Amino acid sequence: MTRSSLPRKTRNQQIYYAAMQTASKQLSCSLSKELRKKYGKRSA
Repeated sequence: MTRSSLPRKTRNQQIYYAAMQTASKQLSCSLSKELRKKYGKRSA
């Protein structure tokens, strides 16, 4: 893995090489109130 000074590239590399549990936690986000009501979930 090469080193980069760009934070965006570094984050992407960390997510790519991370374990599935860690990667899914980094990629999750909370939903808006409308989407919460529609899907019945708080995060995706």
